[in-house]
Amino acid sequence: MKQMISIIIPAYNEAQTLDIFLKNLLEFIDESPLLQTYQWEIIVVNDGSQDNSRQIIEVQHQKDDRIQGINFSRNFGKEIALSAGLEHAKWDAMITIDSDGQHPISQIPNFIIEWNNGFGIVYNKRPNQKGASWIKSIASRAFYTFFNTISEFKLEAQTTDYRLLDRTVVDVFNQFGERTRLFRGIIDWIGFDKKVLIFDSELPLDKNRKPSYNYKKLFDLGLDALTSFSIAPLKFVWICGVLVTVMSSIIIVISLFDMLYLHKLGITNLWLFTGINTFLIGIVMSALGVIAYYIAGIHKESKARPLYIIKKTTDSH
Repeated sequence: MKQMISIIIPAYNEAQTLDIFLKNLLEFIDESPLLQTYQWEIIVVNDGSQDNSRQIIEVQHQKDDRIQGINFSRNFGKEIALSAGLEHAKWDAMITIDSDGQHPISQIPNFIIEWNNGFGIVYNKRPNQKGASWIKSIASRAFYTFFNTISEFKLEAQTTDYRLLDRTVVDVFNQFGERTRLFRGIIDWIGFDKKVLIFDSELPLDKNRKPSYNYKKLFDLGLDALTSFSIAPLKFVWICGVLVTVMSSIIIVISLFDMLYLHKLGITNLWLFTGINTFLIGIVMSALGVIAYYIAGIHKESKARPLYIIKKTTDSH
């Protein structure tokens, strides 16, 4: 019996390229001698798209029932879309890939070869991302450097969501219940034998399309990753509080000595106390902000809302 592989494709407002991408993907599967030895399922997770992505998925499903669609009731985000796809995929291995064409489908056989060599996780590391702005590249490097400096858990830089996961890895992944999640981070945290495939990303099929992840979303994702996998910000605030307290105590003692014994009651002491108080207020407000962010995360998790809501699937009647 043929081994079965699922391809998970998150899609948000991808109507301009989704039809072409699915057509190219099916043609590649049918023409590749290696891929023909497997049975395939393609799960497209429509993450609340505002265009006609849902209709495209349904039309493609009618043409080829290997294509299955999951339609969210609203936009839940790419990390959740990937999670939903893995939950619904029940086969021997799963490949996660973007539908914008930046992940070259020509690399799929290489993922499968390494899977057959015994690796539970096969992932892509890209030295260069074609079309990425220099600001995004610098911000990405800065985030990984900062994260890996302060966190006990390390994230590998320049990796993508283009990866193959063995059934055993997916079964473990599906046990995770947190709602604030970083797909790559969880997969790296799980462990198992991993193999990296190094190749560059391609230019998107629609070169005029704006990236679904703007700088705000990327910042929020980075902040979520930092607080999900590390308590370093809390430790940093605590250390700052201790240092400021010690330094302030020394300055206050010196100032009191000057006033009581040296009788220096000038404007210097006034500015000194004002600076100390302002600095302390800033530390307290920063500490409260960090603590509040963690409390907000606890509040979000404690509500135990569904991770996502499915409005319709291609098999719904």
